[in-house]
Amino acid sequence: MRKKTGLYVLKYTLYALILLLLYVLQSTPGLFAIGGVKPNLLIPAVVMIAMREGEFIGGIYGAFAGLFCDLGMLVLFGFNGIIFLVCAVAVGLLCIYLVRKTLLNAVWLTAAVAALQQLLYYFFSYGIWNYENTQILLLHRIIPSILYTAALAPLYYWFWKGLCRRFAEKMEE
Repeated sequence: MRKKTGLYVLKYTLYALILLLLYVLQSTPGLFAIGGVKPNLLIPAVVMIAMREGEFIGGIYGAFAGLFCDLGMLVLFGFNGIIFLVCAVAVGLLCIYLVRKTLLNAVWLTAAVAALQQLLYYFFSYGIWNYENTQILLLHRIIPSILYTAALAPLYYWFWKGLCRRFAEKMEE
């Protein structure tokens, strides 16, 4: 029993440290930028945690990662925290009751969460104020960022699949 508790603490601490590392990498200027477009590295991680751990743990880490994103964006603090929380809970519930935990579903769910987050950010930052020519920003920054984020999902899927498998093996010993 003690060993399982220790492994759970290690596992969830490791998840938090991975999210912190991804936030640092994401907020590093120029790193991973292609043509001025950067992916959101936290979205695939949140989706994979929610797929593997379920809605409760996924929601906690989703809110945690969303607050990290709020630190690096010019939005009201908590905006991304709420979005990531809701999306992680939805992904966790979908994977429990409706969809299988496959690579294709991981890519689609990552794309859906990235699209929701980016389009809400666009709407509340630019669209609602009716600024001129904001569709250029949408076409040249936001949509490529969504696609770039979704393209990274297979790397996260295989990493998280292996990580969860190792912890499951350790818990059965």
